[in-house]
Amino acid sequence: MSDLGQLLKKARIDQGISLEHLQETTKIRKRYLECIEEGDYKALPGNFYVRAFIKSYAEAVGLDPVEVLQLYRNVLPERGTETVETLPPKRTVSKRSDKWSRLATGVMLVSFFLLIIGLIYYFAYRNYNDNHQSVDEAKKPAITNRVATDTPITTPAAGGTTEAKAASPTPLPLTPELNFVRNDKGIDYYELTNATALRIEMTLKAKDCWFQIDKLTPNGNLFNHELLEQGNLAKLGSPRQWESDKPVYLNIGLPKAIELKVNGITVPLGELSNPKRLQIQIAAPQ
Repeated sequence: MSDLGQLLKKARIDQGISLEHLQETTKIRKRYLECIEEGDYKALPGNFYVRAFIKSYAEAVGLDPVEVLQLYRNVLPERGTETVETLPPKRTVSKRSDKWSRLATGVMLVSFFLLIIGLIYYFAYRNYNDNHQSVDEAKKPAITNRVATDTPITTPAAGGTTEAKAASPTPLPLTPELNFVRNDKGIDYYELTNATALRIEMTLKAKDCWFQIDKLTPNGNLFNHELLEQGNLAKLGSPRQWESDKPVYLNIGLPKAIELKVNGITVPLGELSNPKRLQIQIAAPQ
């Protein structure tokens, strides 16, 4: 073993560094490190890299590489131009990335749990509002526009004499009347009497409101929906009117944003922000 090799090996052992650890630090293969400690420079890949290996070794064990090379310059081989075989860089797995990965997974699980709770609360609250509103509307009186009858008209008698006579009352046209029937599965059902057709009018009161209106066409014992129109009321224009001799179905996205009339009769929609569904039909003749 050479004096230089003994010096380097002693410094390594004093620092408590193993050859394996030194190999990882310097990226020099273990067998080359052993050759340096033994002074067997011929076993190294080339003279050109002997000094570089010794310099890296000295730095890794806490020695001054310049001083080491200066002291033992006479025993080191001349520099050459050979290539050297070094260790490829070793990929290490960062513990910090694992920690962040576990944290992100935990946050996603908690967020998913909170989302499920929010959905359950939303549907429960909506169902409660629908049922509560249905009970209130069931107590409402019929919606109608009634016209008072005129008093009898007297005409003067023939021959210039005035004699009160009861004039025959002139028949007045029947006034449409809209009645709330029931609420079934979140749909409000209305019947219109004293009319032969439905005239629906929708007027925008706020910024915008999405809607859909369908005509219900009979098909045996079932009903098929025939789309009349759907979209944003602000874009389509307000007021908007439709006429149908068949029942109609309405789905209103923001009820409080519009005024709804059926044959001139205002339909109360309330101040809720939840979508509202209605079905309106002409009552069967008595």
